[in-house]
Amino acid sequence: MQQFSVRSAIILLGTLAIVAGIASTANAGSMLIKAGPTLLSRQTSIHIVGKAGADIYDTSDGTTAADHFANSIENHSSDGIAAKSSAHQESMASTDAGVFGGGFAEGSITAGADRAAGATATGDSRFDLIFRVSGMPVQYSLGGAIGASGDAFASVVLSGDRKLTSDVAGLGRGDGATINRIGVLEPGQYTLSLDASGKGILDGSSAYYSVNFSLSVTDIPTSSIPLPPAVWQGLSTLVALGSAAVFTRQSR
Repeated sequence: MQQFSVRSAIILLGTLAIVAGIASTANAGSMLIKAGPTLLSRQTSIHIVGKAGADIYDTSDGTTAADHFANSIENHSSDGIAAKSSAHQESMASTDAGVFGGGFAEGSITAGADRAAGATATGDSRFDLIFRVSGMPVQYSLGGAIGASGDAFASVVLSGDRKLTSDVAGLGRGDGATINRIGVLEPGQYTLSLDASGKGILDGSSAYYSVNFSLSVTDIPTSSIPLPPAVWQGLSTLVALGSAAVFTRQSR
């Protein structure tokens, strides 16, 4: 009876070690699965400035919230000709239960000015996302289009500790470009910056961007979550006990 009690106790301890180890592994796996990209900040701004003689305008709008933003602003000098500019943006950052999934943005500007008469005009539409990837790599998809004409440019830049992608229209780099990029982001901090900006000329300047950005957590192989030492100890105890029992029966 005493031998049975000791053996039962050993079996019980081994079983408890396995159960505790498996629970620990499941919890660790759950933590890994929940890890992912987190939005740290979103900055949206549209801004126009113009000057023609005594006529001056300076108008802006924007948001730092993650929800939907849409607005257009425009203004001009009193004669409606010497200086005029506009800026537009519709954008949103997507989050679900604290996990950042990406975002979209459409922005554009126009600017016209009679520089010979001393008039100036500018327009700017910016969209910036700063986010962190934690726990595991994520796949990203970045697609859309940009364009610019006159004294203006549009750019889409994804960067971490270095510049990862850069697409620019204007500034002598062509009038437009189509963006279609995919890749993997390792854990770290990243910034996605979109900008359409221009200075007024007599014939007018313009720039635009239309971009979709998405993130998805990559699959985790089962082998990437090893069994903890407690499980192996428990299994070793049970195997040793089973071997001892077989040996005892054979000896009899």
